[in-house]
Order: sequence, then structure tokens, then C-alpha cells
Amino acid sequence: MRDQAESNLALIRPEVEQLRSQRVSAAWWSGVAYSHALSCRWFHVVHPARTSFQKFQHLVGESGFEGAQMLWLDVWSNWFLGNWNKMFEVTGAMSDDALRRSDFFQVALMIGGFGRGAWLGTERIDDVAQLQKRCKDFTSDSKPANPFTVFDYLAQIQECIYQQRFSEGWRIYQQLDSGLSEFRNGTVQLARVAALTLGALLAIHLYVEQQDDDWLKRIRSMTGQLRREGIPFALMLADFYDGLMLLHLGQRVGPQQVMSECREALQCARVQAQQQHLSPYVLAVDDALAELEQTQSSDLLHNRMLQHGVANPERFRRLYTVPLK
Repeated sequence: MRDQAESNLALIRPEVEQLRSQRVSAAWWSGVAYSHALSCRWFHVVHPARTSFQKFQHLVGESGFEGAQMLWLDVWSNWFLGNWNKMFEVTGAMSDDALRRSDFFQVALMIGGFGRGAWLGTERIDDVAQLQKRCKDFTSDSKPANPFTVFDYLAQIQECIYQQRFSEGWRIYQQLDSGLSEFRNGTVQLARVAALTLGALLAIHLYVEQQDDDWLKRIRSMTGQLRREGIPFALMLADFYDGLMLLHLGQRVGPQQVMSECREALQCARVQAQQQHLSPYVLAVDDALAELEQTQSSDLLHNRMLQHGVANPERFRRLYTVPLK
């Protein structure tokens, strides 16, 4: 169904261009942005999302409802591409704009999902708590029945990882996973992959914290789920998380076979991350490989975060990887 929709978008492009309508063009670019986002092709989301946003903004003189839906795609793309300074800039400016207009729809998009990373990266957690109170109409304590509730769960999990409240984060993840399992429509693949992105990472953090082999089973189950999603981003994550798991397992048990499998998984992840321009994962893999070979991280991810103005890279990198202690 998604392939057919993308084909249709390509087919109607000449007609869209002939119409010379800003609104039609903005809607077409919006469709392109969503088609890439739903398949987690983050590098390809940026241009159509920004183009659509600019066109919608030109039409109404401010971001508006349609433009706000492009903003969160821009923010999520920046998160996965490692454009943190741009993410901080967009989130800060668009949140201020939304507050000025009392547009809590846009505020909820800016603080939810992976957008929460911008607030964590600038140590503005207290500000988020205040904004959440003003956005309560868009989320609820019910199971994830709407995008805002899913966004809220993802954001809470990120906050737990950042603050090393891993067990609490896992309980929230289980609530999210339980709610998502009720959906049968393939268009929520993005939500499933987003949840697994944080859930598998949490499981590795918890394995390291608790040294309980039950977590190894959970990690393998979740990387298996990522592989079954069948899209390049999920396949990269599966290899990366398997590699991280084996890196920490190898530190405990140490057989050469484990370290060989670890190296292979990480190298596969690196190739895929580089192909998709996912720089945080390229750097995280390089750090992990350095730990594997030299038992010491090269701190490439940490240093890149510093360059982008991240307030606390030591905490912030927990949202992507699990370094050796």
C-alpha cells in the first residue's frame, strides 16, 4: 500500500507543477515527507518537510496546523541524523512561536517523541514539565490511541534513559508496547520502530545494570522484531544493538567467538548507518569498535555532541548507545 502511494505521488508531480498552486505544492511535498518518514528514511525526510513547511508558512503567514505537522518530521530527522544544533534551534524557535500564539498542538509536537531530546540536550527538563501541563488535552493516561499519546510515551522513556531511571523507563515501554500491539494497520510501522529503538536500548542498559541474562533474551527478541520490520533503518538498529549486547556480554564471559560476532555485527551496522547518513550511529559504532579492540572508547560521539552545543554529552549519548563503564 505504501509503495503504491509513493508511486502515485511520483506520477502526479507533473500535474502539481503545472497547477502552480502553493497549497497544492505544499500538500504534495508533505506527502513526500510522510512517505519517507513512515519508512524511517530520515535523510530523505529533511528537504520535503522543510519545503512543505515553508510553503504552508507562506500561505498563512505563520506555521499553522499543516506546518506544525512538518516540524516534528524535521525535528525527528535531525535527531537521527545527529544535527543537534539545528534541532535545538528549530525546537526553541517553534516552541516560542507556538506559545506566543497559544498553539498547544504545535507545542505538544515539539516536546513529544524524539523532540524531547532537544530539551534534554539543553538541560531544559523543568521547562518541559511546565509545557506538559499546558498540553494535557492532547495526551491521556489511556492506551496509545492517538499520536500524541505515543509521542508522550516515547518522550517519557527518553527522559528516563537520560536520567538513568532504566527500570521506570522499561515499565513505560511495556505500556507503550502493549498499546501499539492493538494496532493492525501497517501505517504505524514508524511507531513500532520508534518504540523498539528505545525499548531495545533500554534493555541493553538494564542488562549492564543488573547483569541478568534474562535481558539477553529480551534484547535478542527485540532485535528480531526490528529485523522483521524489513526496512533499512530497523535492520541497522538490529545489528547495532546486537553488537552492543555482545560487546557487554564479551566483557563478562570473554570467549573469542563472542567478540568476533560482536565485531561483525558492529561493522555491518556501521556500513548501513553510513549509507543512511545516520552520523550518531556511525560514531557510536566507531566508539564501540575502539572499546572492543582497545578496551577504551575513542569518544567520537561525545566530542561531536560537544561541538553541537549539547550540555551534558555523557548523559546525552545514553539515548543512542551503551558504552563500557
